[in-house]
Amino acid sequence: MKKTVLALAVPALLATGATQAVELYNDGSATFSVGGRLNLMIENSDSSTELTNNSSRINFNFSKSITDSVTARSTLEYGLGNPQNNNSKVACGDADCTEDEEVGFSTSFFNRLAFIAFDHDSAGSISFGKQWSTYYEVAGATDVFWVYGGTAVGIYGGGDERGTARADESVKYDNSFGNFNLSAQYQFENESNNRDSSYALAASYDFDFGLNIGAAYHVADYTAAGQKDSKQLALAATYATDAWYASVVYADLKDLYDRKSNGYEGVVAYTFPNSVQLYAGFNYLDYDAASTRDTQYILGAAYYIAGVRFYGEYANVEEKAGGSKADDDLFAVGVRYYF
Repeated sequence: MKKTVLALAVPALLATGATQAVELYNDGSATFSVGGRLNLMIENSDSSTELTNNSSRINFNFSKSITDSVTARSTLEYGLGNPQNNNSKVACGDADCTEDEEVGFSTSFFNRLAFIAFDHDSAGSISFGKQWSTYYEVAGATDVFWVYGGTAVGIYGGGDERGTARADESVKYDNSFGNFNLSAQYQFENESNNRDSSYALAASYDFDFGLNIGAAYHVADYTAAGQKDSKQLALAATYATDAWYASVVYADLKDLYDRKSNGYEGVVAYTFPNSVQLYAGFNYLDYDAASTRDTQYILGAAYYIAGVRFYGEYANVEEKAGGSKADDDLFAVGVRYYF
């Protein structure tokens, strides 16, 4: 089975060479590995300068051959609280955390992923648990910045329970038929957050010259009074080579209260042979009914060497609502140590 459904590969494209894990056991049939990263940064805004955690995590990965054509695998991943203070703010960015995680937490670990999957050479993969969503497999194409971004196409902000980020309590099917990739997801009822169910479909096509085009549609049904179905449509185009990465995503969004918005994200990056990377991009979210606009313009550079990545990123954040406007300039420098 070809495991290159769009966003299964995309989050790693800008991090080529950086996804590492230490294999602790391999008997030829079963494997066990541990991976993750410690990620710290200094961030300066108009109001403060802080040394903070930037979504550190640890993961445990298991696999076992069931037959010649079927493999079972499982991943457990936990986010790490601020190593200096468990109650400190956690920075969100590059497909890393939700708004709930951003405000801080009282324990050192919180669950990010917990799923079991069965892969067949031709029939595809079926997985159960908390996992990256079908919607993300298309909409996540631009969610690749080292610090900021990921704000305009409806992935985060409660996306785990809604099923658009790391979908909890979900079952998902992925397969590729030649260059055509297909994904489908169903999320079960959760009474504690009033979710009745959600479902999503995504499809993409890989052209031989490096272009991928994809579409995803997601619906979440809630039972609380006054709430309606949340609906999201994402369209993406991505071009990737060994050195270049460029992607744009458009999203048509309707939230639980029937408010509509349109989101646009874009990124272009170039990685030199010496592992220096330069990139730029934008996030733009337009709330139609409220005449509100949120915009991010992002510039950055990174350097990777021997399991360590150094990065610097600037974001101009502009929020408009009615006649008011707020601007903030954010700058962060940090280091990721992969293990």
